[in-house]
Amino acid sequence: MSVDPDLARLVARTLENTDKLLEDEKTSWDVAEKGVEKVTADLATRYPQHRDWIEKQFAAWRRKHGH
Repeated sequence: MSVDPDLARLVARTLENTDKLLEDEKTSWDVAEKGVEKVTADLATRYPQHRDWIEKQFAAWRRKHGH
């Protein structure tokens, strides 16, 4: 099943914006991770058919940051 392009853009933008906040030291890892978890839960609710894909994207983001 292909992923909705709007969903893919939203996930990418969320992760990019969160990375920027971390790089600029405008947030801590704990706050960023909690925010990403909330976004993950919200998107999984709105796009249940893509839940696995959404969770994989955020898991990859956490691994990228060594968590």
